[in-house]
Amino acid sequence: MIRKEVLALAILTALSAFAAPPPRAVPIDEEPMHHRKFENEYVRVFDVVVPTAGQTLFHVHSHDYIFVALGDAHVRSEPLDGKPIELTFKNGEARFTAGPVTHRAVNLDATPFHNLTVEILKPAGSPPEAPLPAMPGHSLVFENDRVRIDRQILEPGESTGLHTHTLSSLGICVSPARVEYSEPGEKPVVADLEAGPTPSRTWAHRDSRRSRSNGSEAAFRVRLLHVPDRPGVRSTSRRRRTPS
Repeated sequence: MIRKEVLALAILTALSAFAAPPPRAVPIDEEPMHHRKFENEYVRVFDVVVPTAGQTLFHVHSHDYIFVALGDAHVRSEPLDGKPIELTFKNGEARFTAGPVTHRAVNLDATPFHNLTVEILKPAGSPPEAPLPAMPGHSLVFENDRVRIDRQILEPGESTGLHTHTLSSLGICVSPARVEYSEPGEKPVVADLEAGPTPSRTWAHRDSRRSRSNGSEAAFRVRLLHVPDRPGVRSTSRRRRTPS
C-alpha cells in the first residue's frame, strides 16, 4: 500500500512538472531591473542593476544591443530555450549581441551587477568614419556593421584635442570624473560625471567637432558607441553573448 502511494505521488509530480507552462518573457522595458535612461530614434539606453544573488525576469531583446559593465561582475545568462552560460566581466568591458534574444541574467557575485544596455534601433545615416588624429588613450574595442566601440582613457590633465567624428555616437562614462568639453566658437562646459550615460552629452550627432579634457585627479574612462550608416558597411564578428 505504501509503495502504491509513493508511486502515485511520483507519477503526479512528474505529470505536474510535464504540464508546467514555460516561464513568461516580458519586453525589456517591462523588466523591473531595466530602467530607461535615454532614447532617440537610433538607440535606447537602459540602466540595469541586478542585486547580489538576484535575477531578472525572462525578457526579450528585440534589437541588436551592446552592454557596458559598470564594475566587475560574475553572472549567468539563461536563455529561455538554450544552455545557461557563466560569464565574467571587468569594469568597463563592452559586449555586443545580435537580437532577438530571450533570456534572464542571474547575479553570481557578492556585489550588485550594474550595466548599461544599449539597443540599436536603426542606423544613424552616418558615412564611414575617417581616420582620427592620434589621441591619448584612444583604442578600438569592437567593430561590425552595426556598431563601433571605442575606448578613451584620459589621465589627469590630458586632452583629446579637437577632433571630428563622422559617425553619430553615444558616450558612456565608466569612471566618475570632472571633464571639460570644448567646441569651436562655444564657451567650454565643465561637467562632473558619474558612471553611466554622460548627462547632457550623451548623444553626439555626426560631424560634431569637440575636445575633452580631464580636470579630475583620477583617470577618466569612457566608452564611445558609434552607429554607422547601414548594415553591410563593415563586417567582423557579429554575435557576442551578453547577460543584461
